[in-house]
This record gives sequence, structure tokens and C-alpha cells, in this order.
Amino acid sequence: INDFCEICDFTLNYAVRCNSDYGYDSFATLDNGENLQKLYSDIEGIASAFHDDETMDAGILLSEETHYYVLDAVSFKNYNISGEQALSVWSVYRHDHPLYYWIDGRVMTNESSLQLCVVNEYAQGEKRTAQNVKLYSKIDEYLALVGEESFDYNIALGLHDAIIQNADYAYKDDGKTPETESWAHNIIGILDTGFAVCEGYAKTFQLLLNACNVNNVFVTGHS
Repeated sequence: INDFCEICDFTLNYAVRCNSDYGYDSFATLDNGENLQKLYSDIEGIASAFHDDETMDAGILLSEETHYYVLDAVSFKNYNISGEQALSVWSVYRHDHPLYYWIDGRVMTNESSLQLCVVNEYAQGEKRTAQNVKLYSKIDEYLALVGEESFDYNIALGLHDAIIQNADYAYKDDGKTPETESWAHNIIGILDTGFAVCEGYAKTFQLLLNACNVNNVFVTGHS
């Protein structure tokens, strides 16, 4: 019913299959967690509608000589949370949603709202739609490799090995410097170009484990 099986919970909706609500659930353990979840849900409403809508384009905002492609503004002024907390919610949302490769690593904020930014190349709906078709096909290829396997370890091992066999680390032309372009840091690197840096490897693995209903956490840090 509506791409969802009421018997086994399987869905044909790639966003539901490939993304996670780990961060959303974790907010429930924090002070003012209900309001943090509300902001998370506000971001979700905007982002999920944008992902598959070929007619939606992000607008251009010029700030200090830099072009930002802005999807929409999300207000947090009524949620009794600080700007720093709002940025944390945005960051958690971004890490929960590896399928949304078009979410820019930059976000603009003021005392009351977040401006959600989009990677320049995918500000236009037509380009996202074309990219989505390619990615969905490649995701299905990876999922077919694990078939009917039900043991989480075997699923994780099979997907891990397939990723390693099909991709190489992404360097700039000098062969030494890690690639800094956005595609190398998201799922496009592995699933489309065959090259990625560590973040791209991790996000692709996260997405495929999500699609197989294998519990996992995307862990961030500094190096």
C-alpha cells in the first residue's frame, strides 16, 4: 500500500530505506529534547520534499562575495533553544541522512533561524532527478549482492568488501592530496564515480546498512 508492505515493513521509498532516525531518537534523552525533535522534523519536512521534486530549485543568496544556494529558512525562535543547539540539530539531521547528498556542509544562521544550503551542482531539480536515478540503480545493485541474507554480520561484511572492491581513495591531480569536492565526501563518490575519501566511504556504508535494516551509527570526529 503506497509502496509500503504491511506484512514485512519493506518499502520502495529510498528515503525511508536509506536514511536513519538515530539522531532524532537520541534527542529524546536530552533536556528540551522534544523541541530539538520538533526542529529536526521541520528540517525533515523541507528536505524530504526537496529531494525527489524535479520542479524545486534552490535560490541564490550572495553573502560576502560567496554564492549560497538556499533551500529554505527554518525558524527555531519558538523552540526555546540556542543558535548553537539549532546548529547541532542540523548537523545531526545531515548525518542521519546519507541519501541527501545535495545537503551542503555549510549552513547560514542568525539568532532565530537556519538557512538550509544546497550543493551548487544540485540546486536544480532536473539535475537531482537525473542523479537520483543513477544512485538508486547502483544502490539496488549493492543490495542484490546480499540477497536474502539475514545475518547482520554477513550483510555488513559483504557490503564492506563490495565497496572496497569497487572504489578507490579520491586524490586530487597530484595523487597525494585528498579530494575536497563535495562528491568525494558523500555517496556520489562511491556509487557514481568510484572514488571517495573516508567520509564518502562511511556514508555509503551507512546508507547500505540502513537499507538492509542493520543498526549502525555514523560517528564523527576531528583529525
